[in-house]
Amino acid sequence: MYFSAGFAQTSVDSLLLCLDTCSSKQSEINVFQELAGAAVQISFDSSIYYQKEAIETSKSIKNNSVQTINLMLDLHDIYSYCGRFNYATDIAKEASQIAKNANDKNLEALCLHKVGNIFYFKSENEQALEYYSKALEIRQDIHDTLGMAATTSNMGLIYLAAGLWDDAIVYFNRALEYDKALLNFEGVINSYLNIASIYHSKGEYDSAIIYIRNTFLYWSVNNDKHNLGMSYENMGVLYMEKKKNDAALMYLNKGLENYKSTKVAANIARCYNNIAGVYYNMENYDLALKYTDSSLLYTEKSDLKDQKITSYEAKSKIYSFQNKYDSAYKYLNLSTLYSDTISQDELHRKLADNEKKYEIHIMETEMKTKDLELEKKNLEIKSRRKSLLMLEIFISIFVILSIFLVIISLKNVKANKLLTSQNELINKQNKEKEHYIEKVEKTLNLVTEANVKLEQQKKLLNEKNEYIESSIRYASTVQNASLPLKEVISKYFDYWLIYYPKDIVSGDFYMCYARENQQNTKDLYFIVGDCTGHGVSGALMSMISMRLIDRAISELKLDSPAEILSTVEKEIVIALNQEKSDNKDGMDVVICKFSEAEAKNSYDVTFAGAKLDLVYYCQNDKEIKRIKGTRRSIGGAHYENMQEYENQIITMTKDNILFLYSDGILDQSNKARKKFGTKRLLKTLDTNINKPFAEQKDLLANSLSDWQGDSLQRDDITFVALKLKNGAI
Repeated sequence: MYFSAGFAQTSVDSLLLCLDTCSSKQSEINVFQELAGAAVQISFDSSIYYQKEAIETSKSIKNNSVQTINLMLDLHDIYSYCGRFNYATDIAKEASQIAKNANDKNLEALCLHKVGNIFYFKSENEQALEYYSKALEIRQDIHDTLGMAATTSNMGLIYLAAGLWDDAIVYFNRALEYDKALLNFEGVINSYLNIASIYHSKGEYDSAIIYIRNTFLYWSVNNDKHNLGMSYENMGVLYMEKKKNDAALMYLNKGLENYKSTKVAANIARCYNNIAGVYYNMENYDLALKYTDSSLLYTEKSDLKDQKITSYEAKSKIYSFQNKYDSAYKYLNLSTLYSDTISQDELHRKLADNEKKYEIHIMETEMKTKDLELEKKNLEIKSRRKSLLMLEIFISIFVILSIFLVIISLKNVKANKLLTSQNELINKQNKEKEHYIEKVEKTLNLVTEANVKLEQQKKLLNEKNEYIESSIRYASTVQNASLPLKEVISKYFDYWLIYYPKDIVSGDFYMCYARENQQNTKDLYFIVGDCTGHGVSGALMSMISMRLIDRAISELKLDSPAEILSTVEKEIVIALNQEKSDNKDGMDVVICKFSEAEAKNSYDVTFAGAKLDLVYYCQNDKEIKRIKGTRRSIGGAHYENMQEYENQIITMTKDNILFLYSDGILDQSNKARKKFGTKRLLKTLDTNINKPFAEQKDLLANSLSDWQGDSLQRDDITFVALKLKNGAI
């Protein structure tokens, strides 16, 4: 609400009189706070002075740190509002120290976060990250999920501004997980938009499209035409970048439809220009000109110089392609003219900014002098108040004595009238109290009813959560039943297995087959797969993939691992309709076929991998070796001249060990966001290779756990070590 200066001054004068009647320090604090709020309309210096008085009074009360900190944060906000950022930083730091001494972790984190905000606003990113990190560490300790979401999101914005996109994505994803856990849909949508912006900047348009599409439902449910139009327009621009013109036009027209309902000229003009850009790419210059003209109609109404320049440049380029050079030159001149105007406006704006910064500097240098003058004036006011108070006390005593003498001299009739009047007043006050109590009781009843409804909703939500979790756990049982039994694997191999699903169900899987060949001997197959995603989506994809692999080996009787991979890929493309849709799901997989070799006491391993490698230990060379798979996943994006899957054959002895794994173990990061990686994995295996075979599992698991520390598991993890048993084939 806006108050005129005269009204604000009247409030300040009235509140100053109230200070004389305060019966407690808490009352004084309340009055000083109201004075600070009223004085903002007159003078920031006066507002700051009264807020400081409130803080000093609060500090004089024992065990009152929470109120003191909140008052200091209010002062921080006043300093920030009037541009005195150094003072704002100092008061927030002091408040954080008080919170730390009082062991109030929540307020300490809030103070540190506010210090980070000031540094971020001043573009001092290193200091901002330092204080955000301190706040985040405390909020993680006290499990303040909402605070963690806010801090990680701000850290992501800093990395985004610095062009460190990978780091920014890490923090935005963390904020996204926190907001999902809180069902904070507004925070989830902000994270989606931030991540989409990064993928757009990196040129990874498919990933950006996924995140933009996730915002449609939220904007639609909330009937937010402006933001829904913005999401449709962004989607159209992404498809324009991908040269998918039909999809670009569909989304841009949807965006235009929503913008028109909001009547915001800048958005409508920009969207018309983007549609013109699509038609320009399609070489449909007549329609491109039509839409630039539509954009210009809106720029003329609202004087939108940026969009006007865009339209003029587009028309100049189109006329040039049509060999209409007079028109092209005309619009090029108009574009240059308006560009120069904007440059001058920008220059004036920068000069105004510099002048404002200089004024703020002058204000800060004069701050201490004004504070001293105000303090001196306040002491004079207090001295005058004391003199007036003594005079009022003397007058009050005199008046009381006079009234007492008059009352004594009054007749009994007058005394009775006075008593009657007092009784009437008391009765009136009692009725008012009864009416107030009745209101309070009604309010309490409403609160009780609301609490009952909330408990019912909470119970219903818990029941739904239990049902969903029960369904997922049943799905986990079904998925685990699809994996090979220990008895099946141990019949042919000495082995150990690390299988860590990220969620209840997993996108990773492993398979084991034994099949007679034409030589009446056995061929063994061992497969490890890693499907797109994790959790429920990954688990569904893993069940589809396991069924297609089983069909290729058991029903189609395919022999070659590379041929199995090629066949499974074709069927996944058909099953997921990937040739006609945007679906990019698939999997990375490694297949090893074990067959009898010509040399005695040896066997052949035929290996084919789709983006997964094979690692093995050669007993003769005493060395850990690695064979890379084909750098191409199963399913997903397709293009001409794609690399074919290849078989690679190695001959091994019974003492050799094979290691098959998904990329979850390589991608697991530590607290410093560094991945475990292939180099560290090979070194760990080499260090432990001479230990007993069964102990190697625990040694690797411990190394991974030490590396991960308190960091969250990023993906499903599967790791298998195999030693072929004598007589297995």
